[in-house]
Amino acid sequence: MINNIILYFKNNIIVSFGSGAITTAIILLWCFCNLDKIERFFAFLYRTFSWISTKLEYGKIAFNIQAAVNNVGNEINNNCNEVLPYAMKIKWAKSAKDAEAFLRNGEIIITMDYSPNSDRNLVVSTLAYLEKGLLPVARPYIDESLMKATDYTVAKKIFSANYGALPMNYFLQNYLKPEIESDPLLQKDCSLLDNINEAGFLSTIYLRQIQLFGNKVYPSYPNPSIKKESRSFAAFLERIATRNFGEYTNLTFAHSRIRVHILLVAQEETKYWGTEAYLRRIKINLDRGIEYTYICARGSENVSLANEIAIEAQKAGHLKIITKNRFLQFFNNKELSSICIVCAMNLLTSPGYDIDNLSKLYRIIEENVKELNEGKVEIVAMATLPGIKSKIAVRSVIDNFNPIKCFTEQSLLNNMESILGGEKLEFIKWSNNPKSLIINSLIPLDPDKAIKIKMDLDRKQAIVVVDSWKSKRKALGRGDQNVACAMELTGWNISVVELKEKDSEKV
Repeated sequence: MINNIILYFKNNIIVSFGSGAITTAIILLWCFCNLDKIERFFAFLYRTFSWISTKLEYGKIAFNIQAAVNNVGNEINNNCNEVLPYAMKIKWAKSAKDAEAFLRNGEIIITMDYSPNSDRNLVVSTLAYLEKGLLPVARPYIDESLMKATDYTVAKKIFSANYGALPMNYFLQNYLKPEIESDPLLQKDCSLLDNINEAGFLSTIYLRQIQLFGNKVYPSYPNPSIKKESRSFAAFLERIATRNFGEYTNLTFAHSRIRVHILLVAQEETKYWGTEAYLRRIKINLDRGIEYTYICARGSENVSLANEIAIEAQKAGHLKIITKNRFLQFFNNKELSSICIVCAMNLLTSPGYDIDNLSKLYRIIEENVKELNEGKVEIVAMATLPGIKSKIAVRSVIDNFNPIKCFTEQSLLNNMESILGGEKLEFIKWSNNPKSLIINSLIPLDPDKAIKIKMDLDRKQAIVVVDSWKSKRKALGRGDQNVACAMELTGWNISVVELKEKDSEKV
């Protein structure tokens, strides 16, 4: 039985092998006689799978570019969702000589020819996208050179965030360098926006405010006045971004369409003035119709103070915190944590709706002192006893300019006091030195009559020693009204004492 089974398998294997060999020989013979047909067949297979492979590769490249651009767009839109409101989508088209961008179904579609140079693909598509999708409402109202510099600055942000040096080099060599060499204004604007970006103001303040600016002026016809305001705002931000430590710069931009204040929080100032000084500044800005305040700080301690100030101002009803932007910043070769808190001022409590005494005072001064409107001087602090007297601390924004003179010209002063029903106005020069400010605030006391001043920084108490009882009476005023007004202005608890006789002999 077993032998029969073995014999059966041997016979079948031999037959199968013989049949297979014959079939193979016939196929080989046919192929040899039809080589041209075989070549066409394999060419067809190659083209088919090559096309599928290329399409997959094109899709992968398009996806990577879209992800790079849309990721940075999402980051920017965290501050204002209308800056880059549309996502990017790439469609390869061999017939496209140049990249074209158009809006369809909520996306910016980029049609362009594929290039083996991946850097070119990224740069060309990104620039085409930004030209259509960045600040779409505000774009017609921005100075052309400044707008192109804005496109280029955001493009650099996209390249550096995702791909590093290679696409950046392609962009610099093929786009930026040739253009700035032929256009000095564009070079200046690119440098300006680089400074703004390095300070952390690009997406948190600049792009956000420009978009809000566009919403205000749309759909009016673009004109030189509108474009001038956007350029002036960019220059304003750059001055703050490049200021040296301790250097004074105007921190308020109050034009017809953009009205913002940059509140820079510093621990050194807080040591002298406490957070109350910042809260008073916020209140003044509210009174003058400032729409947005950006509370900025650098360093962990200052960042904590900035948060505290924003929360206190919100509790007081002066503003509403919109968003808090945390980022790292290099300063004096150190990497420091930084913050920019975006706040909308609560204009429902501003002078246009509920006029309180300080609001009324500020408006009257603003209407009469042209230097205040021109941005040459600014009011830092105010205190008022309605119908009796008000003290206003002012400082100059420009060099070699006396801020007191423009407020105290006699006919101008008489007119403002008359409008206020005879209320006496006293303008003093602001000083960052609390001793100087306290003594100045006690006008009509002659500063030379103040012999010394003792200060308790923790309790914010000051004892001013004057030379005689007459000087003391001047400093205190009738019913202690003068010193009360000075305390409100400075935020310090001030006591005035006359020099004792035995101390006078020592002096």
